[in-house]
Amino acid sequence: MSLWRRIVPLSRNSLVRHYAFKPELPIKWVRPEKICCTRPEKSGDLEGSAAVDLTLPVVEYRDCKLLEEADESVKRLFSMESFPAFKTGHHLRNLMREEVQRHPLDVGSMEARIADMTARIRRLQEIHLNHPRNRVMKVYLKELIDKRKLYLKYLRRWDYRRFEWLLEKLNLVYKAHPSEYVLVGRKYAIRKLADKYCEETRERKLLEYRKQLESEQVTFLEQKIKNLEFILNEQKELHLPLSVSQEQIDAEKKRLAEIISKQKSSLSGSGDQKMIQ
Repeated sequence: MSLWRRIVPLSRNSLVRHYAFKPELPIKWVRPEKICCTRPEKSGDLEGSAAVDLTLPVVEYRDCKLLEEADESVKRLFSMESFPAFKTGHHLRNLMREEVQRHPLDVGSMEARIADMTARIRRLQEIHLNHPRNRVMKVYLKELIDKRKLYLKYLRRWDYRRFEWLLEKLNLVYKAHPSEYVLVGRKYAIRKLADKYCEETRERKLLEYRKQLESEQVTFLEQKIKNLEFILNEQKELHLPLSVSQEQIDAEKKRLAEIISKQKSSLSGSGDQKMIQ
C-alpha cells in the first residue's frame, strides 16, 4: 500500500461497485436453452424416420421366389431383423428416394441426393439421441446437415417451384444461414429488453394521455362554443370587424354532437359486451 493511502484511507462509498448494481426496471432475463445443431429443431426436419417392418427381407433377396416358398425360420434369417442396422438404413433411403425420383434409376439428380441425405440425417438423429457422447457421429451428422442445406440453397436459386415441391414432399423447412450472427449475452439482451420496456411505457402513457384528452373534449368544445358566441356578440354590438362567423360556431356544434353520439354508442357497445359475458 502506498504512503498516500496509509494517510488518507478509502471511504466506504468508494469500495462499492456502482457499475454492478442491478437495474431497478422490472426486467428479468433468462438465458435461453441452447439447442444442439444436430437436433431437428435446427436442421428443419418436421418428422423422424418412417416406421420399418423388420420382417421384410433385405433388398438383395426381396425378389427371390424361393424365399417366398420357404418356411418362417428361413424367412427370419433373410429378414432385416437378422441383418445389421445399416440394412434398415438402406431400406429407408430407398423409400425416401423413390418419392422424388424422376425415373426408377435416378440416383444423381438434386432431388434424389437431397432425399438420400434426409433419410440418413433422420436415421442418425435418432441414433445420436440415444448415444449423445458419440462425437464422431455428431460431427458427421453436422457436416451432412450443412451439405444438404447447401444443396437446398442451390436448388432454391435454380428452380424455386421444384424447391417448394421438394420441401413439401420431404416435410422439410429450409433454414438458411443468418446474415448476421448475434452472440447471446446478458448485457446485450438487457439493453434490448430495456429499450422494449421504454417503448411500451411510452406507448402506454401516450394512450392514457389520449384517453384523458378525449374525455375532456366535450367540455372543451362547449367552452369553445360559448367563447365564440360571446366574441361574435361583442363584435356585433361594438360594430367591430367580425373575426368569428356563425358558420364556424355551427361547425363546432356539429362536431360536438358527433362526439357525444360517438361516446354514447361506444358506451352502449361496451354495456352489451358486459351483458353477453
